[in-house]
Formats: sequence, structure tokens, C-alpha cells
Amino acid sequence: MKKASFAIYITTLFVVVYCLFIIFEMPYSFIMATFLVLHIIVIWMIYAILKSKDEPKVTFDEKFYLDASFKPTILKK
Repeated sequence: MKKASFAIYITTLFVVVYCLFIIFEMPYSFIMATFLVLHIIVIWMIYAILKSKDEPKVTFDEKFYLDASFKPTILKK
């Protein structure tokens, strides 16, 4: 998950920089270039997450969210 975490941090940082460019009314060329590069970075982040060697140790039925202890609600008919 180390490579995937790095990709997530870089992508998040880039999104924040993009938003700051808009807030501080940077030149349009900076905003547009950042917007275009952001798409490539998001694709790289998705690729890094999907190719990550980490596998969950529990199934979706056992634990609904991996970062919390919620269990899925099972509706009975």
C-alpha cells in the first residue's frame, strides 16, 4: 500500500494546488494546464491502487467498511 498511499497523497496535493490556483485567480493557462495534468495524475492514482499487492483480510460480507467496524445490514424478507 506504500506506492498507492504515495499516489493518493500526490493526487490530493495536486487537487489542493488546483483549487488554490482558482481561488487566487492565477492566469488561465496555469489553471488549464493543472486541470489537464490532474486527469493524468488521477488515472495514475487509480492504476496504483488497482495494482497494489495489498489484499483485504476480510470479505465484504464480514466487514462492510475496511476502516470501520460497521457490519452490513441484512434485510430479511
